[in-house]
Amino acid sequence: MNSYPSFPHVTPVHSLKALELWMSSSSGDRTLKEGDSVNLTCAVNCTPSSPQFVWFKNGERLPESGSILHLLTLTVGDSGRYSCALKTDESVRSEPVQLNIGGRSGVSSPSGSSSLLMFTALVIVGLMLFLLTLIILAVSCWSLSHSDDQAMVTVMYSAVDTPHIK
Repeated sequence: MNSYPSFPHVTPVHSLKALELWMSSSSGDRTLKEGDSVNLTCAVNCTPSSPQFVWFKNGERLPESGSILHLLTLTVGDSGRYSCALKTDESVRSEPVQLNIGGRSGVSSPSGSSSLLMFTALVIVGLMLFLLTLIILAVSCWSLSHSDDQAMVTVMYSAVDTPHIK
């Protein structure tokens, strides 16, 4: 088995038409989580020259080229079917390899970070509602206390200004 310096855990994935697709991951196995890194290596078994390769994800050509596709700090969005092809003849492709990237807990959910984001948003909305309630109560109490003072002042003035009838 080949070994690459940055990723000691390298496993052959597929071999077809003299093209081989190798996967090496930072986790050492085929179970990938967000934050892991993976290298996909394309090699040709028989060619006298140095071939150039292009990469595909879900059948769409990627802008990256070269024999190694580096996928660093994986996210769920990196999940898909990857394959490589000869740049000179893109019809000569490797068999695709399926990468499924799960959340940090290993579950293939949207992501652990989106759950944390949702929780944080709910806490913020709750705090804003609480503060709004406090402000409404403070304004209500203030206006009630000032309306009582106004009524007392009016009553006192009317008692002083009223002529006494004898």
